[in-house]
Amino acid sequence: MMVEIAMRRLRYGFASVGWTQTKGPTLRREATHCIAYHPPRFWWSKRIAVGAVLFLILLAGLVVGTTRATKSRYDSLVETYRAAGEPVYVEDFNKTVKIAEDENAATYYTKAEREYDPPAGITSSRQFNNLIQSCLDSGTNAFASEIQSFIDSNGLTLELLRQGGQCERVEWGYTYTRPLFNAFFPSFAPTRNLAKLAAIGAAHSHKSGHDREALSRVISIQRLGDYRCIGAPLLVGHLVAMSILNLPCSVVEFIGHDLRVEPESGGGTAEEATRQQVHALIDALLDESKLRLSRLHGFAGERALILDSVNEIRSGKGVAWYPAPPPPFSWLLRPVFTEQARQIAELMTETVLAANSETFPEAMRLYPDIETYISRGANKLLPAAILMPSYERTILLDFRLRAQRRMAAISLAIRLFEIDHGARPRTLEELVPDYLDSVPCDPFAEGSVAIRYLPAADMPVLYSVGENGIDESGTFELRSDGSVNMDKADLVFFLNGDRPQCR
Repeated sequence: MMVEIAMRRLRYGFASVGWTQTKGPTLRREATHCIAYHPPRFWWSKRIAVGAVLFLILLAGLVVGTTRATKSRYDSLVETYRAAGEPVYVEDFNKTVKIAEDENAATYYTKAEREYDPPAGITSSRQFNNLIQSCLDSGTNAFASEIQSFIDSNGLTLELLRQGGQCERVEWGYTYTRPLFNAFFPSFAPTRNLAKLAAIGAAHSHKSGHDREALSRVISIQRLGDYRCIGAPLLVGHLVAMSILNLPCSVVEFIGHDLRVEPESGGGTAEEATRQQVHALIDALLDESKLRLSRLHGFAGERALILDSVNEIRSGKGVAWYPAPPPPFSWLLRPVFTEQARQIAELMTETVLAANSETFPEAMRLYPDIETYISRGANKLLPAAILMPSYERTILLDFRLRAQRRMAAISLAIRLFEIDHGARPRTLEELVPDYLDSVPCDPFAEGSVAIRYLPAADMPVLYSVGENGIDESGTFELRSDGSVNMDKADLVFFLNGDRPQCR
């Protein structure tokens, strides 16, 4: 018994020991008041636990405060865009206007796409482009039978295209849902095919001596490109519009030097283009408001796509190519994603400001350094590294189209001057004010410098200094296939329609 008491003392500490009588024939001694347990204090464990709790409380407060601050800055930026009338999210692109069917250009274009009959034997876009080049090459009659058959089978399509171009308004009726990257977008291939058909038809009509019809078809392409500008809220829509709007420039370059136009006094034949047609096309080529709208619409759609994606990741849903972090990291990173969405929106705004510049050098000065932003610190691991491409090439193509349109308009004015005076003007200033309000500026030159003109060269040209900004006196370089390399030397418009083509 004594041994038992000693063991209990060692185990429970020294406490009073008493005697008690239990039921039964014998007395038994038991230790009383000795069952109290006095554990070790574990002071450091308690301190660590309390510190951890305080840290979590502080972290939660920091995350909540940072989330509110970043959300406030982000919401303020969004409201700034909306106050300026810019679309921000998908629902902003779904505002449609009621237009009667017979007054809506989209009605005729949609019917034209259904009626379109592809050229027989042409199975690839490369073959289709060869068909167009054949039409725009006065030295060859390749594909002559295929071209004639193609045009004959699309008489109704060309008429619907003309009727659509006569409409003053368009409403495509597209509706998109969030998230935008999962939305269904219409195919642009049918619209491009319509533009190529009209370009082939215009060149064929000119070769056949029907210049009034040829110019009517060029104007149809111009209107189709203008109306295509008001389409899907993605930058690809703007790129498609630019590819369509480049076709009238190519056709004018081919037919402009010997375009048959009625005399200024009137009394021309039914085959000659009218003065009204020529002036209307000049005005359309120099009117860049639709192109500007397309640019804003495309970049705003790109911004909406990026913001939608970041918001999906921020909310914990994630996207196919960037799964959301698991809890609690998704909650901890929410202010980081919110701040990045704001920064991306600001980068897109700076990109639009650059694209809207009057000259290419100014655009490159204003263009944000997206690559540096993406490669900076943790941004490599965040959605921006995937979502933010470089837009420099898009901006370059935009300025190149502006230069081509301006030179095409000048070439038409030169042709009218030549018809009226028997020779081309010695300088472009002679076109002002009877044929042009002013000589258009070169969008690639620094400052307000006019498009250059070389009427006495072996190959008379209009030219822009091009991407490098250096005046190389209208020189151009050829690719290995014999076509003009527009990325090298000056950007040239051939006034005699003798642009080198692919061999």
